[in-house]
Amino acid sequence: MSSDKMNIWILVNHRQGTVEKETYGLAAEAQRLLTMSKQNSEEYCSDGKITAVALGAGLDAELKQLGAYGINSVVYAEGQELARYNGELFAEVLLKLYEKYKPACILMDHNTETSDLAPRLASLMNTSIVTRVIDFTISINREIAATRPVSSGYLFEKFKLERTSCPVITLLPNVLNETEAAENRNIEIINEKIDPGTFNLKTKVTEIMEAAPEDLEIDEAEIVISGGRGVGKEESLDIITRLAKSLKGSVGGTRPIIDWQLLPFERQIGQTGKVISPRLLFACGISGANEYTTGMEKSRLVVAINTDPGARIFKFADLSVIGDVHEVLPRVIEKIEERGIWNL
Repeated sequence: MSSDKMNIWILVNHRQGTVEKETYGLAAEAQRLLTMSKQNSEEYCSDGKITAVALGAGLDAELKQLGAYGINSVVYAEGQELARYNGELFAEVLLKLYEKYKPACILMDHNTETSDLAPRLASLMNTSIVTRVIDFTISINREIAATRPVSSGYLFEKFKLERTSCPVITLLPNVLNETEAAENRNIEIINEKIDPGTFNLKTKVTEIMEAAPEDLEIDEAEIVISGGRGVGKEESLDIITRLAKSLKGSVGGTRPIIDWQLLPFERQIGQTGKVISPRLLFACGISGANEYTTGMEKSRLVVAINTDPGARIFKFADLSVIGDVHEVLPRVIEKIEERGIWNL
């Protein structure tokens, strides 16, 4: 990294041809880093910029919109082989791009794919990696100070990394603040043609098996129906599953539901479970304790159903329904089956 340039890379997160909102949060985080570094050394950041790196196919129109979020340029590796995630291939492609452009650091949002990709890439680059970060800074000397949760979120650790070439950082989605689009500006899109045949890959994708929506991991699903203590035990949870099937969504729960062994631990939402940000979340019979809301507060649209008008969950809801889950949901399911799935 030269003394007068800081080029921060952010990895574009996209699904079904649409750029996900976490990408805009990464852009805001990169802008924060540039601003902080400029305050420390104007010369160092006189030519600082943010570059989005996209791997995929059919993203041209979406990538042109990134200029409205402070991104200066896009490096786009396009190809049908990159349309679906392949950890080994993605890491090799990113390594090749890194060797050509030499960015200062690479930012990713922490998700199922990057949990696999980030360590692969850092190993190939022979550089430092910090995962599940909630706050960090990078100095003119490339020293990194980072903070991340440990002990299931009950404690936090702060540490420093000495001078490193190009650290790979994954940030937890709940710290990536949404940003509003400004006036779009022309953005440079650099197309990189990648031939997967040039890589000596040890793995090969032979078949893609689509999971049923209700079987999707809750942190990957677009729609999540979550149940809490107020739903009840045993067969009482069936109404949650019925709604999930009607909406083609996944099923999650609060800690009591997991403790009752009605759902496996991997479907727990919250501070000691998973952090999710679906397009639509139903919170059914959930009071809204901090343990739970920490894991869902970034959801785009929240529908909360509870018998208690003063339930804390209503502070996080876009639509609040005061009533018994077992009276409300059958009527919701009936309407959905009559009219079809909502156009979200």
